[in-house]
Amino acid sequence: MIKLRIALGTFMVSAGLGSYAGTFSDSFASGLDSNYWTVTQTTANRYSVDTSGGNLKLYKGSSAGSGSLQGIYLTLNMAAIGGSVSGDFVQEVSFDHAQLSTLGVTQVELHANFADSSIFFDVYDNSSGKNFHVWDGGIHGLVGTSLTAATLKIARVGSTISGYYNGNLIYAGSNTSALSAVRLAFQTQPNEGGAAQSVNFSNFSISGSSVVPEPATMAALTVGFLASVVRRRRA
Repeated sequence: MIKLRIALGTFMVSAGLGSYAGTFSDSFASGLDSNYWTVTQTTANRYSVDTSGGNLKLYKGSSAGSGSLQGIYLTLNMAAIGGSVSGDFVQEVSFDHAQLSTLGVTQVELHANFADSSIFFDVYDNSSGKNFHVWDGGIHGLVGTSLTAATLKIARVGSTISGYYNGNLIYAGSNTSALSAVRLAFQTQPNEGGAAQSVNFSNFSISGSSVVPEPATMAALTVGFLASVVRRRRA
């Protein structure tokens, strides 16, 4: 088993996965797996979750406005994918059909939280018209947009951490602390007026040297490795 793990790791590197040797991915097509995701809300039952459409829909209908930040958050179980991630990593998620509040600020976010309590969030919201920016305690790289769908990505190489939308750089900073938490967030700032809002998430993935793939991916990689061994023995 030890030899297989070492050889499998070598196969993953030779397949072009480089320093991101392990990848966990979830399309949400089969629902929300509680082994990997925990859902929390600032106010119970204010938001709803729907996975019947082959993706992850988060939404709320028209309701009384709130004087406090309200949101729904999906937190990845880091222990289930190998624990905190040191060194290089990349995480991304796609969203579409983003319906933002017409009466206040609504935010679609991909979160990276670190062991030293620092944060790095990719954000799509309507705070200054629709825009993408990075939040690490302050706003960076505000980019105006008319999009209602995009892919958010956060990647670290060496000490440089960068936020992207659709492959376009928003902002790059510096961080070397271990990645300790990953979240998908859909939230509204105080006094958003209670308007209806929704978003669909799909195609989440995270890669890093210590990341453990979900069982289906691990099985596929193992089959690929074994097939390559058979081919080499026959050659």
